[in-house]
This record gives sequence, C-alpha cells and structure tokens, in this order.
Amino acid sequence: MERAIAVLRENGGYLFSSDHSVPGVLRLIDFCQTVELAREPGSHDRVIFRRCRLDFDAYRNSYFASPRPEPRFRLKSSFGVTLFYADYAAAVDFHTRVFGPPAYVEGQYTRGWPVGDGWLTLLKGDSGAPANVEIALELETPAEAEALQRAFLAAGAQGPAPSDQLMYRPIRSCPVTDPFGVQILIFAPL
Repeated sequence: MERAIAVLRENGGYLFSSDHSVPGVLRLIDFCQTVELAREPGSHDRVIFRRCRLDFDAYRNSYFASPRPEPRFRLKSSFGVTLFYADYAAAVDFHTRVFGPPAYVEGQYTRGWPVGDGWLTLLKGDSGAPANVEIALELETPAEAEALQRAFLAAGAQGPAPSDQLMYRPIRSCPVTDPFGVQILIFAPL
C-alpha cells in the first residue's frame, strides 16, 4: 500500500475511499486496519481521515441482549478441556513441545497440563482428532498471548498474525490450528 500511495501522492494526492458499499461480511476490525494502513503512509494536509477505532459501545449495542437474560445455572468456571486423538503419541509430542512435559500422567493414555484453574487433558481416541470445536486459552497480557502463539507455530501449528478484535470485549487474538486440525484461540484482554 505504501508504494501505491507514494505514486498517488506524486500525482497530486488521493482520497482513500470505497467505490462500493462495504459488505456486511467484512469485520469491523479488518476495515479499521485497512483504513489505518492507508492513513499512516498518506498522512498529509490533502488527506482527511476520521480515525477508525474499535468501537466497543457500538459492538455491545449491536450484539449483546439488553437486558441481559438471567443465567439458568450459576457456573463457577470451566475445569478445562479434554481432547481425544487417534494419533495420541503425535498429539502428546506436539503439546509437550508447546507446554513442556505433562504435569499429570495416568496410565498409558492420559496426559494433562495445567491451564489456568483447570486442565488441558489428552486421551487416546478411536478415530481422528477433535473437530468443529475451538479451544480458547486466555492469557494475562497481549505479549504473553503472542509468545504462546509463537510456541504453537514453532511446534508445527499454523495461524495468522495477531490482531485486535472484539470478542465479548476488546482482545488481542492469536489463533492457531494444530497439526491435527484443532482450532485454538489464544487471546488476551486489551
């Protein structure tokens, strides 16, 4: 984008805009990041932008029920997550490369790592790996979330660059997909 803006600036300036309406499937954060990319290299007196920010109030008003429904149960927390893998040895090896040796070992096919107040537990499964589920791991700071994402990537996971998102609250999102296809959302509050 910087190369294109430099050429446009030489020819008298530019006005960054969309020539069509912005589709509803475009996430607000992606639109804001595009605006910011255009804004930074092109900031000069001929270009005027209204800074696009994560608007939590608009997000909350659009997606949260008001008044909030009363929960049916008073859950204290989630004790963790248990994942079943057919290729159990490879799954244990992968998670050991990310988290270090398991803190819980029971028999041949149970391994566990502490995760917050709960546990990430791996068990031997009959076929495949967990599917159609996302595991969410919340860290205390964005820097820690990014460090955990790098550890997953170094162990063989894949994932996009971290980004700021609105997910019930403003977060730094650092998602990965493990080598078995399990989606893991690593995040921290902003």
